[in-house]
Amino acid sequence: MIAGIAHIPVTPQHLEEAPYVGFLFIALTVVCFGLALLLLRHDTTVLWAAVGLVTLMAVLAYLVSRLTPLPQIGDDVGNWTEPLGLVSITSEFLAAAFAATALASGSTRKTTVDTGKDSPTADQ
Repeated sequence: MIAGIAHIPVTPQHLEEAPYVGFLFIALTVVCFGLALLLLRHDTTVLWAAVGLVTLMAVLAYLVSRLTPLPQIGDDVGNWTEPLGLVSITSEFLAAAFAATALASGSTRKTTVDTGKDSPTADQ
């Protein structure tokens, strides 16, 4: 969720200078909040895999934006010390590490269907 929060203050600026980046920030924020809320109730393999995928994609996007000039935001190249960028990249990396740990431990439920009863495929 921290990754989503870190993008909120810079979203309006990016919507003006590079709308595609601003919309991607909005999407990332919504997805991060959604996944965090879902994980509070459902500890499933699918959700942890989604957390890992989304956060690794965000890390990759950050790295690309710092290494390659992208349309309308070429001035981010080499800007490794922007405070909110550091917060978001750190939180995204940690979320990906937590997801990898949860998936590797095998302690997550195998299904995403919540029937109110323990699933026969859930790890005990």
